[in-house]
Amino acid sequence: MKKISGIILFLVTTFALGACGNGDAAESNDQLAAIKESGVLKVATSADYAPFEFHTIVDGKDQIVGSDIDLANAIADELGVKLELSDMSFNTVLASLKEGKVDVAISAISATEERKEQFDFTDNYYNPPQVLVI
Repeated sequence: MKKISGIILFLVTTFALGACGNGDAAESNDQLAAIKESGVLKVATSADYAPFEFHTIVDGKDQIVGSDIDLANAIADELGVKLELSDMSFNTVLASLKEGKVDVAISAISATEERKEQFDFTDNYYNPPQVLVI
């Protein structure tokens, strides 16, 4: 259990520091300070990719849950801020981040070379196997 907690803490810290936009260290620190000052971590997601993020009914209310959402909650807790999720189509998740409407995008996003030119990515925390079915 301690090993899992340590890995989660490492991922949370890495994600929080790496997902605050694309730019130099001073810009990232400014964004982190702005998040802490506002008291809210704004996260964009496309909640249609279980088990990472998906809608479910909890206590009679529609909620977004999944492993990516658990990670976002852990980051918000680590920063001492409230989590604000914005559910949108996958095509607008990165656009919202680029436009500054959200602080973080988390939606099982692959770190392609093209995307790496525009955004900072964390280390991969899940590497899906690629298979060919004939």
